[in-house]
Amino acid sequence: MLKFTGQRIVARAPADLWRLLMDPHVLRRCIPGCEAFDIVAPERFRITIKVSLGLVRGRFHGEAELRDVIEPQSYCLSIHAKGTTGSIQGQTAIRLDPLEGGLQTELSLQSDAQVAGMLATVGAKFFHGAAKSLAEQFLDEIARL
Repeated sequence: MLKFTGQRIVARAPADLWRLLMDPHVLRRCIPGCEAFDIVAPERFRITIKVSLGLVRGRFHGEAELRDVIEPQSYCLSIHAKGTTGSIQGQTAIRLDPLEGGLQTELSLQSDAQVAGMLATVGAKFFHGAAKSLAEQFLDEIARL
């Protein structure tokens, strides 16, 4: 199991940032490698993610689901996806904490992921670094909005 965390200070009020983080179009744009993030039902999505780690490349198709939603403070995004090179299963807890009297927000994430198949052969140390980098890219994209 891979675990990683990240934080960013975002120059938006928590309610504004919450609206962005609940928008499937924004999530599709900000999740690295995400090619599709389509609504299937309330808080349930069909996803396609393109992964490129070293020599292992592939597309993963599956579902994402929002759980434990506490508006406008936190939620957990759970992902299950399979592809020809393996599978990805994980969850990311998102938390928003107001700063500067509510004018800014600390965005925190904590992720756990499991990979199987050829993806797992990349090596835990390399994959952990790559996963951490992907989390940082997500935070950077959200902070730029």
